[in-house]
Amino acid sequence: MSEAGIGVKEQEEVLELKPRVIDVKAQRYQYHWAPIRSLGKILNTGLYSEDFARRIGDADFERRFLDPHNVHVLEYSHQTYHFPLNEAIVMVIDMPQRELTSLRIGPSQFAGLMIPDERWLPDPPREGKGGLSDLKEILTLNREIDRLKLTKPFVLRRVRQVQGILEKEGRNTASLGIYGTSGDLYWPQKIKHDDIVKMLAEKK
Repeated sequence: MSEAGIGVKEQEEVLELKPRVIDVKAQRYQYHWAPIRSLGKILNTGLYSEDFARRIGDADFERRFLDPHNVHVLEYSHQTYHFPLNEAIVMVIDMPQRELTSLRIGPSQFAGLMIPDERWLPDPPREGKGGLSDLKEILTLNREIDRLKLTKPFVLRRVRQVQGILEKEGRNTASLGIYGTSGDLYWPQKIKHDDIVKMLAEKK
């Protein structure tokens, strides 16, 4: 059935589905920073490169990275150099590290969404790789966060904004929770990152 053919009852059933709880900082995930104004489109069409946009005739594609061939994905959730934090959303992608380049990443590979909610610190090393080495960049981001005053009311307003977009898009978002870059889950329930890690460890 096409998306246009989804009835109201079916939409309600989709929205009642609960996202699975994940550790968004786990090594299996990669990250893509995007402007929040693009979230609705991304949830429906996925992420794709400039080359792919040209192929499908997307005249509204915004070029934000130098590589026209691949989607820009990151191994660390805190690496962002392109957006004011109050305009950013982070797509959490279920993607092995060996597949860091791709013409397109479909919505089925999205595992969750993240919003900035903490001061920046270097991420722990992955498989012998160092964390962020550019401390100047970290300090710059921390100053921006201080300027924005990412207080609890600010974060909750952003969560409600993203929640509204998820509910509007419905069908493609049933499995997506809203997390902070801290790893805390904010929606559909509130769980601290440490508790998520413990809960997932107990299920193994």
